[in-house]
Amino acid sequence: MAVYVRGSGRHTAERVRPVPGSEQEASLERLASSGEGGWRRLEDPPGDGEGSGSGPDGVQRPARSATKAAWLGYARALQPGAALDGLTKEQLIETYGGED
Repeated sequence: MAVYVRGSGRHTAERVRPVPGSEQEASLERLASSGEGGWRRLEDPPGDGEGSGSGPDGVQRPARSATKAAWLGYARALQPGAALDGLTKEQLIETYGGED
């Protein structure tokens, strides 16, 4: 399941996880593809589908209580090159799947 976020710089104004195959998902995909309105698509959150809690190449999602550095490392494994240093630990958990 894809997650779409809209914002500017470090600020996330809106975060949406539409129903797969819905009109909302198609609309958000078009906006993210064009960059219109500040929308972008995040990679599928870890744990979706099989519920394993691991990311790509078996990278394990940190516990909610883990350090910010652990969450930064995990986020970088999911989105190499993303500008993450300005995010708080809470924003990292919200964006990258802190379902613990």
